Amino acid sequence: MAEQATLDQAPGPLAGMLDRAPGGAAGIALESVFPLGGRRDAFAEAYRVLRPGERIAVVDLVLPDGPREEPVRELDGWRSVASADDWHDRDGYTAALRAAGFVDIELLDVTGDPLPLDLLERRLSRRDGTGEALGDTADLVARTEVVIATATRPVDPQCPALVADPFTAYSEIRERTRLVRANMPGVEPFWMVTRYDDAKLVLSDPRFVVNSANVPGKAETANRIEQYQLANGISPEHVAFSRANLPSLDGADHHRLRGLVSRAFTPRRVARLRPRVEEITARLLDRLPRLAEDGVVDLLRHFATPLPLTVICELVGVPEDERDRFRVAVWEWMAGAAPAGPARDGARRETAFDYVRGLIGRRRVRPEDDLASALIRVHDEDGARLTDSELVWTILTLVVAGYETTMHFISNGIVALLTHPAQLARLRDDPDLMPRAVEELLRWCDPVLGGHFRYATEDVEIGGETVAKGEAVMPIITGADYDPRVFDDPHRLDLAREGRRDQSHLGFGHGVHFCLGAALARQEAAVAFDGLFRRFPDLALAVEPGELRHGREHLWKFLELPVRLGTENPRH
Repeated sequence: MAEQATLDQAPGPLAGMLDRAPGGAAGIALESVFPLGGRRDAFAEAYRVLRPGERIAVVDLVLPDGPREEPVRELDGWRSVASADDWHDRDGYTAALRAAGFVDIELLDVTGDPLPLDLLERRLSRRDGTGEALGDTADLVARTEVVIATATRPVDPQCPALVADPFTAYSEIRERTRLVRANMPGVEPFWMVTRYDDAKLVLSDPRFVVNSANVPGKAETANRIEQYQLANGISPEHVAFSRANLPSLDGADHHRLRGLVSRAFTPRRVARLRPRVEEITARLLDRLPRLAEDGVVDLLRHFATPLPLTVICELVGVPEDERDRFRVAVWEWMAGAAPAGPARDGARRETAFDYVRGLIGRRRVRPEDDLASALIRVHDEDGARLTDSELVWTILTLVVAGYETTMHFISNGIVALLTHPAQLARLRDDPDLMPRAVEELLRWCDPVLGGHFRYATEDVEIGGETVAKGEAVMPIITGADYDPRVFDDPHRLDLAREGRRDQSHLGFGHGVHFCLGAALARQEAAVAFDGLFRRFPDLALAVEPGELRHGREHLWKFLELPVRLGTENPRH
């Protein structure tokens, strides 16, 4: 391979090339490059070797063609130096780097810079294998074109290492660099912040907005959420519709819409729901033994999912006999299924949006004491307070947000407790520990890996680096909640962990977009853990922990949770 050179100490335009990486991340500096085909192989290899956030800097010395240059090409390590003809397609050079997976590609013509020309002169002054000197090199050096290419190896949130263990992977990234570039298929590159203080700043600083259209003078800023949705099969109609979604609103619109639904999720009102949550939990636990096959039951399917789904559906107003139908429609939408695709019988498949529109129509005719009826009443009395699209999206968001993350948190928490028997025994011995246990589990195994994208409305400095106006940033919750600067021994599960109130986990976000349903999610998890482990004291995983399968989407989650119930506690 090409000779290594130290570019970060070079004078002129080459100075500090690798230092441009966030946090001063290291990289690979290649002195000479290869014909285009060889270049692709070298770039692919460099991508494999580099860690996320590191950069490649390549000096390309393009020799003029002619018989006199043939001896140069025969020199050891230089026989594959690019010719002028091979270098003519600079777009192709950029494409080769991009095809290897690199982002933030820069090509700079630095002909005349002393470092690469010095490298060339020193190499040409050596003797070839026959011992014959090459003679005067000044003319050759003067006619040599010099170009430097730099690029960044981004984080791929869907790579196997991050899917399997995001807690360790993001921790490693966090300790190397405070800002790191990332990208996903179909989504333009964006920044990630992985340290606690940085994530907290991005989540709460008013210089960041959640809607890219609200960046002043940057209407063309790409909305990364919309790009992700389109890349994953969500129809353009529904992507455009999602702009009325509460998490996608800023300022007055967000304040107005949040105010309409926040009263349903106050700690006092949630506390009044606890007897019903306990009743639903008990009913689900009652049927688990009947659902077991060969002594094994899937707790994700039969417990962790229906508990929060039933609670939020009752709160919003989705009838019991329609919940399975609604859940299927929501799942297909979230999985990127073609919204208007045909069902097996050839009829048009019902979408989650179709269902919500139908529910609105039924509740408008026959209102009940639920949140959907209350929102419809607000809409019908004053359309300026709640538009048609906002009404549909608010109901849909409340249901999806009210059960998806909670069901996976309950499932993750069960696995964490079963694989940490000493902590589980501690909780059984001291039930009053449950509130702190829930908070620690939210920190330790929260399914939410990254927060909603934020967009800088002006240049913002984070850790000595500048996030330029209009650039997208994703706060990595997993990295923040494992930051040793805030949490002692963060990879250790400690249900009695104590910490400062202003340094709690970021699982529910921070700032004006703090999760509306936080109190309800905490309550459901506490009731679920208490009821399950009291009812089945011998509960155990039916497979080894390493055999549990993970999903590859935006949440850290298990695809199923097979357990053996063991003997039922008669005094539950």
